Amino acid sequence: MESILEDISQYFEFLKQSGQERFNLSCESKDIIDEWWAYCEGDEDSDVFIIDNRSVFFADEAGRLLIKILQAMNLEKESVCICDASLYPNELKNKIKRKNPKVIITLGQDASNFILNNNTPMEYLHGRFHEFCGIKVMPTWHPLDIIKDVRKKRDVWEDMKIVMNHLGL
Repeated sequence: MESILEDISQYFEFLKQSGQERFNLSCESKDIIDEWWAYCEGDEDSDVFIIDNRSVFFADEAGRLLIKILQAMNLEKESVCICDASLYPNELKNKIKRKNPKVIITLGQDASNFILNNNTPMEYLHGRFHEFCGIKVMPTWHPLDIIKDVRKKRDVWEDMKIVMNHLGL
């Protein structure tokens, strides 16, 4: 299903770039397409939003590691909302503002740069909260970063303990 959504999103992006962005759509179809522009998985009313920079959230080794991290935090993957920041970033930022979660966890440098609108290296971002539109943001290493360098596992866990404390978990 994810690959189909990605293909359709790429098709619509192609049409948009070629100046063909006007369609006659039903309201139901428009609502579905609007959701694709800011692809998310999970509970969109969650207190916890996770921002990634890829659309494969739980299917590979990094995804399985993310599930373990969430479980260690006493969270299930269905209880959080995880979004792909690489597709239609303005729509995603608008969705986050509308949903107003208690905390945003950004996975990796690209997702952190996207939400915080800066290029500060992860070494200086993680370990403390930042803000996006009044919402607490915890930048942390992406699970792929942990797989490449297991020493980052401690940093991620320390970041998640700060999030857990903020959420009262």
